[in-house]
Amino acid sequence: MPLKRLLTMPSSQKISPLTQLPDILKQYTKDCIRAQPPDIIHWSTEYFTNMLNGGLHPPKSKEENSSSLPPCKPTLTPGLLRALHAQVNGRLIIQAKEVEQKWNDLGLPADTLRRIMTVGAFGVEIEWMKFFALCCSTLDPNITNAMKYAFEILSSREDGGRIPYTTFRFLYSYLAMIDGEIHRSQIEKMLNNIERQVAENDGLVKVSDFTNC
Repeated sequence: MPLKRLLTMPSSQKISPLTQLPDILKQYTKDCIRAQPPDIIHWSTEYFTNMLNGGLHPPKSKEENSSSLPPCKPTLTPGLLRALHAQVNGRLIIQAKEVEQKWNDLGLPADTLRRIMTVGAFGVEIEWMKFFALCCSTLDPNITNAMKYAFEILSSREDGGRIPYTTFRFLYSYLAMIDGEIHRSQIEKMLNNIERQVAENDGLVKVSDFTNC
């Protein structure tokens, strides 16, 4: 494999010292997330072969190489939002400059970030889960669909696609407030109904609890 060859080359021929391996793998991860190749093994082989031969740019996916397709503009996707959320690593507050850096590292559009910052009225510090909620709303402005994305990104196989009620309540209440078209009494009624439903279910909410309410 090209990566193995890269690591076993004589030191005089290596592109980067072994000490730079973490940076190499970090850049590889970023490029892979941006490309989202359908065949990650083939793409990765080309990636490290290209690096071994002194290439500066990552290989394109088959879709990108097709001349029949128009050039794709970078956009926020569930996969990229999941990657962004994972980088925050559970922090409640994050500096705006750090968010901007992580956003740019993933190649996401600056105008989308500006819009989120404006809607959320964020300053130098950002309450992460509010920012996350607005990112979900960017994926789909419909509050129900935005919450479905939140479930998809925040849940895992271990918890069966469910999220804590407290997290659900926070995200839904915030998005409903931003939306401004759902009456407060409707919000409270729905949240109370769901709270009763999940009381016997370890306090975890699944999508159907929300969509069938």
